Amino acid sequence: MRMKYVFLMLTALGLMTFAFRLPLDTELLIQVRLPDGSPAKGIKVQQVQLERTSPRPQNYMCGVTSSEGELAIRFVPIQSQGDDRDGYGLYRFVLMPENLRWELSDMYYWNKDPWTDQVFMETNIWSSDVYQEQRKSPENANTNWSFGSLVRFTAGARHYWQVQLQSGSAARMLVEDQNGQPLANKNFSVFLDIGILSHTGYGGEIPIFSSQTDERGRLNLPHAGTFWYSFKLVGTDEYCRPDVPIFDAVVTGRCIDNAGVIRYFKRIPRSVTIFVRDKATQAAIAGADIGEIVSFNSMAQGGPIGKTGPDGRFATDRLFTEHVLQLFAAKEGYEDYKFDMKGLVPGSTYTFDLMPKK
Repeated sequence: MRMKYVFLMLTALGLMTFAFRLPLDTELLIQVRLPDGSPAKGIKVQQVQLERTSPRPQNYMCGVTSSEGELAIRFVPIQSQGDDRDGYGLYRFVLMPENLRWELSDMYYWNKDPWTDQVFMETNIWSSDVYQEQRKSPENANTNWSFGSLVRFTAGARHYWQVQLQSGSAARMLVEDQNGQPLANKNFSVFLDIGILSHTGYGGEIPIFSSQTDERGRLNLPHAGTFWYSFKLVGTDEYCRPDVPIFDAVVTGRCIDNAGVIRYFKRIPRSVTIFVRDKATQAAIAGADIGEIVSFNSMAQGGPIGKTGPDGRFATDRLFTEHVLQLFAAKEGYEDYKFDMKGLVPGSTYTFDLMPKK
């Protein structure tokens, strides 16, 4: 009883609070004004965790501004988390008004003190110095990674992001293939690219809207900011990223003075027929996997593109050969057969003899 009394007295005097105090919460107060200076009510705020330690969704709508044009976002230290609430990490926010330019916040960095290698092992996020180096890296020059400042959260403090909304420019992008031919009447999804180190996909993309090019390949982007945007070509596999045919047709571009050009790689479909048979018996092999090995980033990778039918044949008129090194046939019980693409003549039929495994 005496020890309990002494503990309570010391705590009341503030002499023992350091040893028992949990880390303090941090709050970001977002204050938004309309172009005329009045409070902006009902503005959607999207949160993106570029690097994180908690398994909470990294890209989600966290709320809308109040009648005073404000939204307070509270961050809870990992030590006091009993669920998947926000904790240490790297954050960025997006304001998404319907008829005004979208706004992108600074990057907010929150980690333990001091920032050491032990901190990295405990929280699995980088130090602010590493982030600063990444922001200045030449390879990130054409991204929003370097937009704004890197702001460190202070435990127990209130931070502010004060924004006055404004109209953006009605930008017009020109969409072409590698030969300078316009991509007319094509559907696109447009995303705001947040930062290159994101866990959310192509740099942490926030969908903005969908649109279609006109007969001259022009794509309008209303209320465009000076950001980098990602443009995804929808509903076709004939176009891909420049020089990377095996990926979706997503190209990043910047809208400045209606001079932006989005360029895609147009793939050329070719026809080929493959007949797969048992080398020993000459019998057709049904259900064999036909696949391709693709060269990408100095690595060979790939997978199946179809199967042989009951007659042992696989035929296609949509074989895209760019960056393809080999075709192969695979069937359980047989050695794989590989065909060098240098010998491919479009429209031809090739026989793949599979050797039974011993």
